[in-house]
Amino acid sequence: MKIEKNKPFEVKKERSYTSCILQGLTSGMDQVGAVWKNQWPMVILTFLFSVPFRWVLTAGIAVQMGKWSEMGYVPRMAFRAQYPMVMKAFCRYLAYVGVCVVPLAVLFAVQFATLRGVVPVWALCVLALLVVVSLVPMEWVKMELLFGKKSVKQCLTAYKVGVRYMTRLFSFGLLLSLFAVFVMLLVSLPLVMTMIVWNQANIAESIGDAAYLPWHFWLMVFLSSLIFLFGQFFVMVLLSHAEYLLWGSISASESEKGSVEEIPAESETEC
Repeated sequence: MKIEKNKPFEVKKERSYTSCILQGLTSGMDQVGAVWKNQWPMVILTFLFSVPFRWVLTAGIAVQMGKWSEMGYVPRMAFRAQYPMVMKAFCRYLAYVGVCVVPLAVLFAVQFATLRGVVPVWALCVLALLVVVSLVPMEWVKMELLFGKKSVKQCLTAYKVGVRYMTRLFSFGLLLSLFAVFVMLLVSLPLVMTMIVWNQANIAESIGDAAYLPWHFWLMVFLSSLIFLFGQFFVMVLLSHAEYLLWGSISASESEKGSVEEIPAESETEC
């Protein structure tokens, strides 16, 4: 199905995960300019301070998804007007971050113990696999927190739904991750090249050689950093659109499954 620009469309509709990715990337490219107009203050703060403003930016983009599905485009909104909604989504997103921190903290602790020879390497590998498997259904929890209207408690208990759709979530995440890595590698090339030159200059100075960097080198560092920043923003917008469509697809599957399960109960009552 092709999503027509400037026309509302049905989000909660069953789609394959590949269809969610293709439609999400296509529509995200159409809407990236509109999202920038709404989120540019947070993008700049993310560039200056990174975390936690990156999480706020993620929440802000998620808020725009509802407007996108209702109207077919992202309307221009002053940041002051959308601030309450963004903060609410950010606080919900923190619940997801807090839950994910626990298994990751255990993994890092075991890794530290492995380096000290307390825990065998095979145990670390098994634990790392278990952590990865346990975090895959958490992607559904994240989508529910960002895109849904259920309470935080209900979203966290929806982990079991993520377990049922673990294969779809894993395949979806893997393909999107490959796309994100490819794009970020391209946009990071100018920054990497300037960092290599800077590192070589520092090495030359450390051994007593004269290393002169002209003023326009620092301009190149600034511009390459901007390219990297906008590349990150571009990827975040595209991924959010694809995730929004996958959330709608799984939600539609769950709704249809619930309606089918209610039919036998109604039939028994009539008999």
